[in-house]
Amino acid sequence: MTAQQETSGTRLGRGNDALPTKRYVMHLVLYDGRCALCNGAVRFLLRIDHRGMLMFASLQGETARSLKAMWERRDVSVILVSHLGTPEETVRDKSDAFLEIFRLLGGWWKPLAMLKVVPRSLRDCVYGWIARHRYRWFGQYPYEACPIPSPQHRERFLP
Repeated sequence: MTAQQETSGTRLGRGNDALPTKRYVMHLVLYDGRCALCNGAVRFLLRIDHRGMLMFASLQGETARSLKAMWERRDVSVILVSHLGTPEETVRDKSDAFLEIFRLLGGWWKPLAMLKVVPRSLRDCVYGWIARHRYRWFGQYPYEACPIPSPQHRERFLP
């Protein structure tokens, strides 16, 4: 994909006009917008994603509702959709999503992707344990009070 295509006014896949974006979405992170841990992870990813490769959308928002078939049967708090709306589209969840995010970010984070050698069942067991306790350990936001992204990052969030 050329830089021109990446910054064009292309809309998200599936022909959904309700999801406009200023650029083509290559990697979309769907996260639990009510979870304080998940919001902290998104803020962390915004800080380390210097190339602006990741876009974000809350699982409680319009974008996630339009993509619900990808995640409605999954007990997850994070999903990574790569190459959204293209023939190369892939959906990763749980520990696979995080490991792929680190691989995509490259640099100092890429070695974390080597944790993929750990069996997925073990990685997802740890993921599930944290996910089950995340509200109790880290708290949650009331639905009406989900954090709003800073002005410099607002364009990286979909409704």
